[in-house]
This record gives sequence, C-alpha cells and structure tokens, in this order.
Amino acid sequence: MTNWYHGSSTDFDSFQHQQYDTNGHSQGFGIYLTQSKEVARSYAGTGKGHESQGFVYHVDTSKINDMRQLDPEQITMTQEDVVQILKSITEVQDEYPYTLVDYSGNPDLEVGWNEENEEIAQEIAFNLLEDEANDLDVINELRNSSDESEAVGRGLSQAMIGSAPDWTQVDSEGHPALVVFDPNNLSIIEKESVHEPQPVQEQTIQPELTADDAEYLSTLSEIELHQ
Repeated sequence: MTNWYHGSSTDFDSFQHQQYDTNGHSQGFGIYLTQSKEVARSYAGTGKGHESQGFVYHVDTSKINDMRQLDPEQITMTQEDVVQILKSITEVQDEYPYTLVDYSGNPDLEVGWNEENEEIAQEIAFNLLEDEANDLDVINELRNSSDESEAVGRGLSQAMIGSAPDWTQVDSEGHPALVVFDPNNLSIIEKESVHEPQPVQEQTIQPELTADDAEYLSTLSEIELHQ
C-alpha cells in the first residue's frame, strides 16, 4: 500500500473542491498528494496568516485504485470521456446551459441534457481533443470555462478517471505528486499538527513599592556603601 500525504495550513476533517490555482500548481484544479511526509510538511503552515499552525494529512486513496489516470503530456481521453464531463456540467447549470452555449455559439439551447445538447457536446468534445495538447489541458479548459470544479470532478469520476501524476512536483526518491480531481474519492486516515504549541512563560509581577519601602531600601543601600 502506497502512503499518500497532503500538507495544508487549514484544519479540516474532509476534502473539499478547491478554487483553481490556490496552491500555485501548474496542473490545475484538484487535491495534491505526495508520497513524502516531509514534502507535505513543507506545504503545511505556509499560508499567510497561518504561520502558527499547519497540518499533514495521511490520505486514503483506495477509491481511485481501479480508476484511470490522465496523462499530463498527451491526449489519452476519449470523446465519450469529455462528453460525460460536459453532461455533468450541463446538469448543474439548471437555469441556462452556459458552457454548451459558449462553445457552440447557439444561444437557443434548452436547459438540461437532451438529444440536441448531447450532439453539441459530441462536437465540442471532438474539437477540444483536437485543439488541446494533453489530458490536463482538456479538463482545465472545461473547469475554467464553466467555473464548475465539482461538476468536472464528478464527471471524471463517472468516466472512471480519478487522478493524474504531477511530474512538476517530485520528492527526493523521484516519485511524482498525485493530483486527485474529485475529493469525494479521498478520506483522511490521520491528521498531524506540524507546529508544537509554544509554552506560555510565566510573568513575575513586581509589587509596587510604598514610600516607607523605598525609604527602607535606600537606608539599606547607604549602610552597605559604608561597610
């Protein structure tokens, strides 16, 4: 069993969809994991305003074991994979199918998933696979154009796609990081704080001197000087 870790300055009990590029990763949206606990520690407690805390999460990735990985260097996705993601996006856009309209240029599309929208999605999927250089470019294009991280992640899961290797983040053993697209496929095994609480130093409060105390101390000082 491979151990995977996630470092964060945020204390949480379950993974959630993150906003694009919040962690500065070039691979786009998703939850980033590493096999190195030390690498995870380097990402914990580094956020602005979070210098006094940080957490390393030991993560269970068993749900994605039987899922496919995307390729960051070439296209391996099928047209049906992309259509599944477009379907997931369209189903949450219950007021207007903005994403299909933006790609197709047809403003008269109906809400929901129907035969006409599926035909348009097939055309959109074909064009995306022709235009983009690799799998991650495809899904990040869909995520950025729709602003629907959760729907894209769910569509990928429905297409049995769970993750991608991230060769831009390699640990000391040469293992790539892993980006997981749907946080519902992850669970936390253990959470560890990377900052020990600082001990509180006791302060000694000096009592205020009365006039008699001050005169007495002054007398002692004069006696010591003449001895």
